[in-house]
This record gives sequence, C-alpha cells and structure tokens, in this order.
Amino acid sequence: MKLETYLAQVAVKQKDFAEEIGDGPHNINRYCRGHRIPKPSVMRKIYTATGGLVDANSFYDLPSLLTPTG
Repeated sequence: MKLETYLAQVAVKQKDFAEEIGDGPHNINRYCRGHRIPKPSVMRKIYTATGGLVDANSFYDLPSLLTPTG
C-alpha cells in the first residue's frame, strides 16, 4: 500500500505521521508524492508505524509476488 493511501485511510495528516516517526513533514510529503525514497532507517519506522501495510515495495512500485501476472 502506498503511504499516501495509508494516511488517507487512517485519517492521519502527514504532519502528524512525521512527528510519530521522527521525520520532517516535508519528507513525508516527498515520500507520498514519489519524489523521494526513505532511507532504510526511516523505512523501518514507516513499516512499523503502519503495521507492515506500507513496505519497501510501496516505494519502488515492484509487483507483488502474490498477485498473478497474466
């Protein structure tokens, strides 16, 4: 799941999520827009804070191995 989608579903503002994981709101905005990929340490915080719903694949647009590909 994309970070932007997750934040919308749980009704959390980017600014609040940034505070929760200890990152700047401008970085969260860049992650949501796809203009920046989080460093591994930040990616772990995002993964943990979202209960694993937002993972590294969410930032790289890799296909899921669980999704059949015609």
